[in-house]
Amino acid sequence: VWKIMEEIAQFLEYSEYDLFNDFLRGRIPVLARNPITSSTPIDVDDDDADDGIMDIEEDGWHNLPEIIREDIFSLLDYRTRFYASMVCRNWYDTFFTPRVWADFIVKQRNFTVKRFNLYTGSQRDIAHYKVQKCLAKVGHHFKRIIIEPNSDFYNLSGFIRVLAGFLAFFQDEYPMPLLHTFVFTFACETRTYSGVDIYGTGGQILETLKHLLSLLRNLKSLTLDELLLDTKEIPGLMESIMKQNQDSLTHLCLMNCSKEPYGIGELTQFPNLRTLVISPQHLNDEILLMLAFTNIENLQITQNEHTFVDNLVPVSIDCWKEVKQLNPMFRVQLICKGKCRTEIVFQDRAPVNSIIYSTPYSSITPDVIMHISEHYSKTLTTYAHTGLPKSHGSQSFHERGDGMLLHLVKTCPKLSTLIVRQRVSTATLLLIAKQAKSLKSLVVRRNAVLLKSDWPKMLEWSDEFYRWLQFNSRSYERTEEEISKILNGQYKWRMLKDREFKQVKVQ
Repeated sequence: VWKIMEEIAQFLEYSEYDLFNDFLRGRIPVLARNPITSSTPIDVDDDDADDGIMDIEEDGWHNLPEIIREDIFSLLDYRTRFYASMVCRNWYDTFFTPRVWADFIVKQRNFTVKRFNLYTGSQRDIAHYKVQKCLAKVGHHFKRIIIEPNSDFYNLSGFIRVLAGFLAFFQDEYPMPLLHTFVFTFACETRTYSGVDIYGTGGQILETLKHLLSLLRNLKSLTLDELLLDTKEIPGLMESIMKQNQDSLTHLCLMNCSKEPYGIGELTQFPNLRTLVISPQHLNDEILLMLAFTNIENLQITQNEHTFVDNLVPVSIDCWKEVKQLNPMFRVQLICKGKCRTEIVFQDRAPVNSIIYSTPYSSITPDVIMHISEHYSKTLTTYAHTGLPKSHGSQSFHERGDGMLLHLVKTCPKLSTLIVRQRVSTATLLLIAKQAKSLKSLVVRRNAVLLKSDWPKMLEWSDEFYRWLQFNSRSYERTEEEISKILNGQYKWRMLKDREFKQVKVQ
């Protein structure tokens, strides 16, 4: 948002500080006029004309470059986007540009109206005419449709039914030629008085979803998360996916497709699939061997708090050895995300190149680091803990994970990306940067870095090196300068604030 404001201020010859203050104080008017008749806007409330409100025509708001207007519109929700389209004719035209509607995100309260029920009181129901009008006006601009978790199953089913009906009506001429990504996440958690209950997709919602998937064409990426189906329902779902998109899909994500362990054999029938994201309960020796004969290059084994890992048996070591012989380019990522409190289901001897924790409950433990060093030392390139932790780590050297991190970078020579969020000392960061042979990206939280040099002198360290370590570890600035030099000086390395660290994503 600030970047867009800088562009606007530069165009209007207006300082960013004054522009931002005017936004906060409401002095940039939200305007309304018949958008068809004029491009000269007027204020909504004429009584405020003498209150210092700037004239949008004088300051050039209606003549902003189209690319900036598109950036502004893409940041607005649908209701505010509609109000902004009434500013003037230029803003009205921007409302219908393809960039504004490239991402179509459906949230729980979108396209709903408030109605009063005699028994349940006020509630929000799906307004089918709103969905129909939106699809007819801007549906041909959609590139990505993202349906977020919706706990109101009636409204969810109604929206999917209208979308499927829209696609079925225009079967001869496909109404969404630009659509290449479809994401559906089911709200499997329901809060009750007794706690949180977990339900799977089924019944009318599943049938409507299967009908919609059978109508979508030429998708490149498909994501279906948290369906938690019965094992007998999975073949019908896969048949609906393959009906129109078997040859076009390059990215497929099926997170927690079933409640129980079930190998999905249909995964091998997508000839152009390159990336497969799947939960560990959907893999077994037979399925993995068949995947080795496909064009899949990246297998992401992902788990979260809804993944049932009790008594889950990982793929055997012999199977992984055979897979590496059949497909040397096969790469595996182990990912733990969400609110998962359990440890990753490790696949021993697999060609793992990335281990990523995106859960606030993960931590660096000696057992896990030793296991990683033993099984993935030759292939591991990324080890990351993203997001902010839920607990504060100890400041004691013997209770922190400094020694484990240093052991990891020593035993994994190909490690190029390391993201650390736990407490670590400045001396440890200097040692990691010095001893990691292939390290290119080191990301740490400033609030978790201790200004300490609590490492005892090792036998292999010279007196000069130990003095260098102690001197530079007593200052954050000197630590950042030395790490910048060690990382070949490609960029000025610095520790991140928590706000910046939360935005870090692993590619």
